[in-house]
Amino acid sequence: MNNLELWEEYGEYIAPVFQFSEHIFCKGQGSYVKDANGNRFLDMSGGQFCSVLGHGNPKVAERAFILSQNIVNAGVNFLCEEVLYAAKAVHEICPEMNGKAFFLSTGAEANECCLRYAKQMSGHRSGVISFDVGYHGLSLGTEGYSMGRAYVKPQLKNSFSIQAPVVYDPECADKVDWWSSVEQMEDILKAHHEEIAAAIFEPIVSTGGLLYPPKEFWEEIRNLCDRYRVYLAFDECQTGFGRTGTWFYYQQLGRCVPDFLICAKGIGLGYPVSVVVFNGNTIPASSFVMNHVSSHQNDPFGAGLVRFGIQQIEEQGYLSQNREKGYYILDQLRQLARECPALKHPRMCGLIGGFDLDFGGDGKAEVLEKSSQFSEAGLHNGLLLQFGNYGRTVRLLPPYNISYTEIDSFVANLKKTLDTQRGLFCQ
Repeated sequence: MNNLELWEEYGEYIAPVFQFSEHIFCKGQGSYVKDANGNRFLDMSGGQFCSVLGHGNPKVAERAFILSQNIVNAGVNFLCEEVLYAAKAVHEICPEMNGKAFFLSTGAEANECCLRYAKQMSGHRSGVISFDVGYHGLSLGTEGYSMGRAYVKPQLKNSFSIQAPVVYDPECADKVDWWSSVEQMEDILKAHHEEIAAAIFEPIVSTGGLLYPPKEFWEEIRNLCDRYRVYLAFDECQTGFGRTGTWFYYQQLGRCVPDFLICAKGIGLGYPVSVVVFNGNTIPASSFVMNHVSSHQNDPFGAGLVRFGIQQIEEQGYLSQNREKGYYILDQLRQLARECPALKHPRMCGLIGGFDLDFGGDGKAEVLEKSSQFSEAGLHNGLLLQFGNYGRTVRLLPPYNISYTEIDSFVANLKKTLDTQRGLFCQ
């Protein structure tokens, strides 16, 4: 069946919770996916930033098959050896945390777990500070601390936000104002410190616009959390597991080591796995003040994939490769920006980055419409692109094993798309 036939035959059975593309994917290999019409697309997002070793990876498939032939799920009061092996492997890639790992399914679930414990361990406090344009999931709690907090019903009490510093290059942070965000947080803590249990941030703000607050900013945030006895949580669902060229992005931020580290997406190699790492220097040494019980916690199948992913990243040298490929993509984007003025603020840190598109002063609805048109034009040119920042920012989080030839193909087809869509941009 082709795309249209599949929609006509089966489309009525899918809940319309999103405005889905007309393209129905049926095959994937490496950095490419194909739709039912045989069209081939270079996937610059690795799915939803999860397939870090590419689609249809035979080594991942083999390990998943092996793991599926053993215990895949155990009762919550039992541990499997694969979980213990994976916990030690996670501990070793974030030694600064002296961490203790807890495996779950999704980033939202892990963030909920983290904040749940932070609130309990802080006693009567329930407040949380986060960025105004941060993103931590779509559960009631996580959305209530994200950029969509205004749409949450019922509204969460004691949800505080500070402005995310608009920094595109942390190496040039002295040229922009990030200190005002520190002052906002301090003002909130001075007025409400007896209500606030935790602060949760993406160290690189992805959905909200690919912003890179500098090391100095994060060191000040760490100092404030220490001074007011507030737990600091880093949501590294997108930046973790080697994407930035270190195992976790906090490892590039000097003295800013979080109390909770959350990682998901890529850590499961395309399967739903997440992990909360509790800082062993700040949490209770033996037991917590509460239990956590869910159907898919510490699953040996998911934990085994995490451990295998760590092995593959180490064996293939992806940490250094991600840094090198990121520099290469950034150089290509900077050259393209000189040729195509509509491409603004190219930025990369390892294999997370992107650029803005200059749609002018149009409102949110108009920008979303234009970004949708640009996305469709990209598909016509064989590119699968994702937007953030309400349609103004193209996000690039490709698989770690993307080749330089594929990167060159991406840049060439991006230029073609920019050239054919000049009418969308501010002249």
